[in-house]
Amino acid sequence: MEHVIFLFDIDGTLVRSAGIGWRSIQEACHDVFGEIELPGLELGGRTDHGIFMEILEHLQCAPASFLPRLIEAYHSRLEMNWMRPDFEVLPGVEELLEDIDRHDWAIPGLLTGNSRQGARIKLERAGIWNSFRLGVFGEHDRCRNNLARRAVPMISQHLGSSHSFRTVVIGDTPADIHCARAIQSFVVAVETGFASRESLQAEEPNLLFNDLREFSLALFQPSLHQ
Repeated sequence: MEHVIFLFDIDGTLVRSAGIGWRSIQEACHDVFGEIELPGLELGGRTDHGIFMEILEHLQCAPASFLPRLIEAYHSRLEMNWMRPDFEVLPGVEELLEDIDRHDWAIPGLLTGNSRQGARIKLERAGIWNSFRLGVFGEHDRCRNNLARRAVPMISQHLGSSHSFRTVVIGDTPADIHCARAIQSFVVAVETGFASRESLQAEEPNLLFNDLREFSLALFQPSLHQ
């Protein structure tokens, strides 16, 4: 049987908040360093590892000494802040995950710049953490494309050598589209994040939806003759 692995981004694709991630980063930096001025950071499509390394480079602090402390402080702040009411599960997410769960050929996974713990905090709050069978997370690499490249052997190991598969990457930023192209994946972009429709169209995703309510699982069902 051919499997289809649906690899979801998190922020702006599955859930959305009013700046909770950035607030948690700022508060974590204050907890570790006191009053400091942070550099201007682009968060969309980044990995947690890349964001924290950029902060440490700006502050000229040794990662070996400060990175574990900063990440621990961030997770602590994120867990507290993510309980705030300015948070939502995006339209169509729960219905799509339920539909995937009904088909033995469809496997839901995560391809996210969030660390595993950060992803768990966010998706447990959303009530969908246990919907995902596998994941590649953002604590190990600065480069989002490298995370996608890690996904391929991980999926092979999960399925076993006798199973074939193809991937569908689903995200809301140009970075999601780029990392899908790095592994020759089909890519679906959604307009539920901060990226404009024009910026997403410019990267030529295979499909572009307003939100996941437009996503039809039937488009990806393997042929019965395979």
